[in-house]
Amino acid sequence: MKISRLGELYLMHVSYPEGPGGKTRPVAIVPTWDGRLMVFNVSTKYKTKSKVIKRQYAEIKDWRAAGLDKPSWIDVRAVRLVTQETFNTYTPSWVGRLTARDVMTWLTKAKAMNK
Repeated sequence: MKISRLGELYLMHVSYPEGPGGKTRPVAIVPTWDGRLMVFNVSTKYKTKSKVIKRQYAEIKDWRAAGLDKPSWIDVRAVRLVTQETFNTYTPSWVGRLTARDVMTWLTKAKAMNK
């Protein structure tokens, strides 16, 4: 599988950072210049988060157009850098693609949060 476009969404198993296990969830992809992928978690759980955590989420306004079933947010701090080969071992399934508006919102938020 070749990931070629910024903002593609995939469904894949994501390990929990704090311990064993994980769950299947949507992720958003940013290909890097060296062929690796930045993989960001996508979540539907926003309303129950603290104000501090909410600040690190970028809203996907056009979630239906992106192929998602529910209103969703990208966690700009929950990012992993993986090779294409590693990504493929998780057997991701394609969900859709973010609109240009949502890509801009996401990257602007990520840049501001990761200064």
